[in-house]
Amino acid sequence: REQVWHSVKVFGFRACVGYFCLWFLGMLMSLAFAVRQKRMAKKFYKDHACLAEFALNLEGFPPEAIDEEKILQFLRDCFGHQDLQVSVCYDFRDRQRRVKELLEKVLVEEDVDAGTYRARLAAGLGGRQALGLSDEDRSEIRSWVTE
Repeated sequence: REQVWHSVKVFGFRACVGYFCLWFLGMLMSLAFAVRQKRMAKKFYKDHACLAEFALNLEGFPPEAIDEEKILQFLRDCFGHQDLQVSVCYDFRDRQRRVKELLEKVLVEEDVDAGTYRARLAAGLGGRQALGLSDEDRSEIRSWVTE
């Protein structure tokens, strides 16, 4: 009985040492992989042109400057280059909760269209007509842009 207990203790110790060695080896391999990934990412971005290298964030336009065509023409004239695109971004930080609610309505409608679940389940008794943005929601969004 004492010999069995001694054998179990020796086995337990060897198992602990073995598990620690495996853990340590796994940790080293993970760190080596992370370093390799970082080097590969740097090399990739050095060798390949990325969108961020061609994007420009311009701020300071007056609030009423929301016409993309006019802004595009202005920038083409300033830079003397025709290969430009413009995307106007709006600051909705003071309406984050409402934007999330409206976005959820749009996403639910898209999920139903994709067949993720049925319209009755998504909109209750209102069915398909109750999905998506209502006319009131759309006019509310338009009022944000024209303020």
